[in-house]
Amino acid sequence: MVAGAAMALLLGLGWLAVAGSAVDVAVRRLPDALTLPAVLLVLALLVPLGGTAVLRGAIGAVVLWAVHAAVRLAAPSAVGGGDVKLAAAVGAALAGTSWPALPVGVALAAVLAAGLAGAAVALGRAGRGTALPHGPALLGAAWTVTAAGAVVS
Repeated sequence: MVAGAAMALLLGLGWLAVAGSAVDVAVRRLPDALTLPAVLLVLALLVPLGGTAVLRGAIGAVVLWAVHAAVRLAAPSAVGGGDVKLAAAVGAALAGTSWPALPVGVALAAVLAAGLAGAAVALGRAGRGTALPHGPALLGAAWTVTAAGAVVS
């Protein structure tokens, strides 16, 4: 990744991760005012990386959005509507970084979500059937994988 462009993407994604996680944990929703412009922000931050990165980002946005939308349709309590919309921005950031970053980010998000759920249960803050926010795991994984990609390249 181009150093300045990678830093801009990391800062933008970092801002989204902090803001999105704070809101999701506090009120258990991700508002449209945050999720809808996020995909446009991420795609704009990919522009300095070139047209291929933007195209990968757009495809990644559609793919991860579609996966989350399918999960939402199949099991509405598994992910919220805000998570579905947030998935587009996360898919754009991951795929815009590289194709391999997309499945790695999704896998890491699942691991982080399971870890956060386990911690919540262990601390007595959640039990079986407790709805937990998915946004922080999704955003944390996206930032981590994007940062790792910036360091490696």
